[in-house]
Amino acid sequence: MVNSVLDKARSYAYRLLNYRPRSEQEIRYKLKEKGFAEEAIDSLVLELKNRFFIDDYDFAKLWARSRLQSSGQGFSNIRRELVIKGIAEDIIENVMTMLEDDFDEYDMAKGLIKTRFRPVPGINKGREQHRLYAYLKRRGFSNNIIYKVINETYADTK
Repeated sequence: MVNSVLDKARSYAYRLLNYRPRSEQEIRYKLKEKGFAEEAIDSLVLELKNRFFIDDYDFAKLWARSRLQSSGQGFSNIRRELVIKGIAEDIIENVMTMLEDDFDEYDMAKGLIKTRFRPVPGINKGREQHRLYAYLKRRGFSNNIIYKVINETYADTK
């Protein structure tokens, strides 16, 4: 009986992992949500970690790189997403430090502004700058990056 419960949990976990990589916390949450006992979850998570199906460091690298390449999100939002997914702070810091070498947040913000910014005659410049600031802030860019990009953008339009 116990083996059959563990087999069902294992089968469900493999289906989840087949769809996309997951953090340990995500697997635990999904298994608990399905009604599996804590003992079965602990046993299965240990097995999956030993077989390298769950690795929070690799998951964080894949997740962050994917989000930075495809979503136009800044480092702040990526960090927040990794915290929500249950990744340890030291892993997040290691991954983000590594990715800062590969991704220039300034260039990312500048690219977003180039695709979004269309100067319109007669529009209040201050209002437009505020809208661009809010847009980049929602995407997780730092104030320093935002101000630098906006100032440079408006310096080009004079």
